[in-house]
Amino acid sequence: MQAAAGTVGQEPTKGEQQFQYPIVVEGRLTSADEFGNIAIKAANGNVLHLKDVARLELGKKAYNFAALQNGIPSAGFCCFPSK
Repeated sequence: MQAAAGTVGQEPTKGEQQFQYPIVVEGRLTSADEFGNIAIKAANGNVLHLKDVARLELGKKAYNFAALQNGIPSAGFCCFPSK
């Protein structure tokens, strides 16, 4: 996973921006724990992370799978770092 880092409030602005905040990123995620810490929702001061709603593991780059919940077809997806 890659992210474009930069600065919030950086020029060009209308001159009303009083502060600039640098964005610092670690780079590629390499472990299931790092993927698990991805925030997927925040409300009322609570943060829901991917690890709270999914089982995470690193494995093959491609999978063929059927996603089922209680025997009923459901949506499923895989996340994997690309090089």
